[in-house]
Amino acid sequence: MSTLPYSNPPGYAAELGNHFSYSQAVRLPGNILKISGQGGWDPSSGNIPAPTSAEAMLDQVARAFANVDDVLRAAGSSRGWGNVYLVRAYLVGMEDFDGAAVTATKEGLQKWCPGHRPVLTAVEVKGLALEGMRVEIEVEAYEG
Repeated sequence: MSTLPYSNPPGYAAELGNHFSYSQAVRLPGNILKISGQGGWDPSSGNIPAPTSAEAMLDQVARAFANVDDVLRAAGSSRGWGNVYLVRAYLVGMEDFDGAAVTATKEGLQKWCPGHRPVLTAVEVKGLALEGMRVEIEVEAYEG
């Protein structure tokens, strides 16, 4: 059994963790928080906006950024995105809807990290775990 402190926020993220047997966050020695990939689902219902327009893509990415913040806070982060130093964005169809997912990722970083610029890796993938999911944002944060 692991001695690392794992956590899940309440709501849909916890349901996903229970269903797939994983945790949404883990705190490592040295006060590093690792947050599993968060999609653009509604945190209460689990609804994912259908990826049929640029607006829906923008909504999914914006919701994924907010879901990351929810998980950070539930894991005890004092500043949420303010402590994030690394971001990995997994995007389906980076060029779809005139690059809406890339644009939304940039806007998410500007909104949630106004005082700093974390390192970013953005990767186009063929698909993600849940039907209709077009974005997954994974982060690491330092809580020192």
